[in-house]
Amino acid sequence: MATINQKSTNGLLELVQSLLTTGARAVDPFTVNGLQYIAIPQLAKDIPDQPVDMTKGDSDVKTLIFKFKENKWKIWQRLLVNGGEDAEVFIIGDRQFLATASFRVGSDPYDLDVDSTIFEWKEGGFYPFQQIPRYAAKQCRHFEIQQRHFLALAQGVVIEGVTRKNPAKSTIFEWDGSSFVSFQTVTGRAFCFFEANNDAYLAFANLMDRTLLYRWSGECFNVHQTLSGPGGREFAIFYQDTDLYMIQVNFLTGSGRDPNPTQESVIYRFQGDKLVMVDTFTTSGATDAKVLDLNGRTLVAVSESMTAEVHFKTDSHIFRLLPSASTTRPKSRRPSVYQNLELVNLFHTYTAGSDGIGAHLSSKAFISSFRLSTKGFKELAAVFHLGPAMASLVSMHTLNPMADLWRSDVERLLRATEEARKVNTAYLWSDKIAVEAYRGREDAIASMIDYGCAITIRFLGAVLDDSSKLNAKFLREAVLEAIYHSLGASVPFNSVMIATFFLTGMDISYRATGWLNDEKVDWSRAMVLIIRGASGGLLPLDHMYIAPHAPSFNIADLRNIDAIQAYEQPMRSL
Repeated sequence: MATINQKSTNGLLELVQSLLTTGARAVDPFTVNGLQYIAIPQLAKDIPDQPVDMTKGDSDVKTLIFKFKENKWKIWQRLLVNGGEDAEVFIIGDRQFLATASFRVGSDPYDLDVDSTIFEWKEGGFYPFQQIPRYAAKQCRHFEIQQRHFLALAQGVVIEGVTRKNPAKSTIFEWDGSSFVSFQTVTGRAFCFFEANNDAYLAFANLMDRTLLYRWSGECFNVHQTLSGPGGREFAIFYQDTDLYMIQVNFLTGSGRDPNPTQESVIYRFQGDKLVMVDTFTTSGATDAKVLDLNGRTLVAVSESMTAEVHFKTDSHIFRLLPSASTTRPKSRRPSVYQNLELVNLFHTYTAGSDGIGAHLSSKAFISSFRLSTKGFKELAAVFHLGPAMASLVSMHTLNPMADLWRSDVERLLRATEEARKVNTAYLWSDKIAVEAYRGREDAIASMIDYGCAITIRFLGAVLDDSSKLNAKFLREAVLEAIYHSLGASVPFNSVMIATFFLTGMDISYRATGWLNDEKVDWSRAMVLIIRGASGGLLPLDHMYIAPHAPSFNIADLRNIDAIQAYEQPMRSL
């Protein structure tokens, strides 16, 4: 068994715990209700008296779910995932899923025609949601493009003379609202996408050949840098100040008959337009690495699958990223929009659902896809809506103080607010939600959110203890205006609500300005147009102005396009 040092070569990593695993192939940290978990799929376990062989072993094993409890990672759940190669936890709306990739089933002979399972979190654990027939699946990755959710399942094993039953090509599936359906076939094994200095890069890990870094040219990805020779397996990204770092874990070198799983995995720092090696650490058949935040500490989880003697039973490891390499959000924008489950659940408690507190007071609802698609909007709106939610509870109690609905909604809002407060950290805002316009303000934002949640929790607790306090006067004076300090309010909650929407507006303005700057608009020749169709035809033309001195439109028949176009030239002459 390879000796795992307590610290990496140059001191960036420090070992904090070993996890009992066998043939671990991936690691994926995630959070549910403010609690930290790690999923580790396992390929195989050793068969007693069987000659050592990295292609053998018993693949009827389980994926392990570890939970952080009492300052240790402990096994929480075992999921039936035969020959597990990968795991990916992701969120769609208010639902949380775990996608897995299964490589094979059995213990020689093996069957590579095996379903890969998607699980959904329900009632404190993961339960099977959908089975996808695959052939020797290797990797699963979730991503989002313009509010469309995709799940990529990568394959790539070709065995001559074997008749396949299931699809063998790597496939991208799309979420249709109820399940994942096939969208497109692709090629690929282990990719890592990132942006730096306004350029897009794609790292490609290769076990048998060179591990390469590609750069986007505007039309395609071109080879930009060779990172290493054979052995590359997976990547993980983290940040130090505004510098980007990438971990490359190496699996093995040699052949299947004579493998060498003891490898030096690498940490790179992005400098100029290249990745430069800055540290190494010893791994034993490393298969994956992920960076996670735990109670203010940044950890690196590494799954390891094989001893130097080619036995599957070997520990995986949790490292601590030492303070000199603490993480923060990069200057470049992230490729997809992150939404925190607990804060989004708090958002849904009042808004965006027929069972929300607002819906219990009034059957009318207002939904704006523009706002909901803004990065970080739901998390901020969740806190803004605490004010209207408390006011709605006051109205519900006033209308029918003897009913049970107001009390159950108070308790529900209290639970959701407490869970959201637990996960609210500066790291959440800087590295997860990661709004570029907020850079440098994440500590203040986290403090504001914590204050808003704390005052709401105190108000809800007070009215549960004494329902006579559930009135407009107490809410206004103790919370909204903070005139009296019986709940410890030092800042009016009205100011918190204004600040949350100001932050959203600042982000929209920042991105719009950046987009216009990138387009290099010739403002000396530009005209600004308002698209009337966006209002559904309700915006009168005489309410639209192109310049301060422009005459209003005076057209009776709005379907007369020729008459409208006749206004163009006079406007251009202004």
